[in-house]
Amino acid sequence: MEIEDHITQDVAEAVAILMRKPKIDNSVWSKEINFDVDFLDPRKCLYWLTGGDNEWIKLHNYNKPWVECDTYFVEEFEFVIRWIVKRSKNLQDIKNGFVEHLNLPVLYEFALSKDLIK
Repeated sequence: MEIEDHITQDVAEAVAILMRKPKIDNSVWSKEINFDVDFLDPRKCLYWLTGGDNEWIKLHNYNKPWVECDTYFVEEFEFVIRWIVKRSKNLQDIKNGFVEHLNLPVLYEFALSKDLIK
């Protein structure tokens, strides 16, 4: 998928990027998927769900760069990402799963517990 200046083959990463875009044609969410969860890289998806470039390059809220934090997030949330994608039939299902299980309060509380927040 190509999303503005980002290109990815990872459906979870694509959804996480799309969720950050304010003006998305709603028809994109109905796109059906058939994706093998073994090819997911949860690190990519979590990068965007935790703030993307706005947070990890500028470090407004985090006290360490992504390369020092990614393992914490992957160890905690990899199973959840794979579970969400595996049970999803379209991009909307993945989005809804992220909103329900990997929303900002969940990710922020985890980051606080690992002392990753300023």
